[in-house]
Amino acid sequence: GAVGSLAAGAACDALVSSLHFRRTDARKVMQSVALGGPALAMLALCLLSAGAGGLQLERDEAEALFVVAVGCQAGSAAGDGCGAQD
Repeated sequence: GAVGSLAAGAACDALVSSLHFRRTDARKVMQSVALGGPALAMLALCLLSAGAGGLQLERDEAEALFVVAVGCQAGSAAGDGCGAQD
């Protein structure tokens, strides 16, 4: 969680400084990652755990996908979570 939050903050800073995003737009991008990333990862986890498309997840692969889902949620630290700090 802490590592993901630090990485999300660095990514948001990079959007602002390197790619010249406005702070508001950078927060919106990070919030979209925080909300959409876990949703897509959980959808993939559901479909692949059920054997959709002839693919079947092993336990380690499923755990890795779940960790990715939780890690994406750290984007909220650089998205909605920092709005009051501006």
